[in-house]
Amino acid sequence: MKTGSFEFQIFLLNKKIEKLRIHLKKHKKDFSNKRHFIILINKLKKKKKYVYARMVKWYTR
Repeated sequence: MKTGSFEFQIFLLNKKIEKLRIHLKKHKKDFSNKRHFIILINKLKKKKKYVYARMVKWYTR
């Protein structure tokens, strides 16, 4: 598997987000990690949007 592929990057972002989500449940006032969590979620949204657009183009050929 290519580690630079968008699918793999999405997989890694999901893992990081899951770890931060668990951490933030325990440490509710950790604002630095909460900010990082929000940034990662936005990156994930952008990557999913790109992959979806690419797949739609691929399927409509």
